[in-house]
Amino acid sequence: MTIWCLVKSIRYEYMIVYRSHVC
Repeated sequence: MTIWCLVKSIRYEYMIVYRSHVC
């Protein structure tokens, strides 16, 4: 998991689909 993915996971934790798509 990259830093960007980590940040995304925190900021968009409610967007599971988006989060999964990015990581």
